[in-house]
Amino acid sequence: MVANYGPRTTAFATLDDGVYEFTLGVGGADGWLCSRERVRISPQSRIFSPANLRTARHELPGYGELIDYWLDQRYTLRFCGGLVPDICQQFSKGQGVLTNPPG
Repeated sequence: MVANYGPRTTAFATLDDGVYEFTLGVGGADGWLCSRERVRISPQSRIFSPANLRTARHELPGYGELIDYWLDQRYTLRFCGGLVPDICQQFSKGQGVLTNPPG
């Protein structure tokens, strides 16, 4: 389970048959509402979230080349520096690639 607190507070939970999104306070109501069932992330994506960009330039040239490719292809960069918000964004948009190189 991951949860993201903000103007739209959501939680994603994996159940037996998929990932479900729950939203807090929908329409001013108290409590959580299941807002989407069996959320999927598309195998095709135009959004990427790279972690550890410093590594990309100095320690893993292949990682830097991958990031350059995405930028050259005009992919949308989504980077907030937090794993949970980036993952929640991917579930919310139904697409996205999160990278985190070793090291």
